[in-house]
Amino acid sequence: GVITIFVGVGIWFLGFFALGSLFEGIGFLVGFIGVGTLIAGYLYPNTGKELTNAVEEFEKK
Repeated sequence: GVITIFVGVGIWFLGFFALGSLFEGIGFLVGFIGVGTLIAGYLYPNTGKELTNAVEEFEKK
């Protein structure tokens, strides 16, 4: 998530200073994908035990 955000910022700077608006747009897109990944990392279970519990609860349904 954080790495993707910084890659997006880097691409945006590249477009802003050198290559034009297409790369600015691509930088925004990559950056927002990173933000979404970061948010998803906080919302969904991360540890193996949490994942196992989530799968077991789903299988009970």
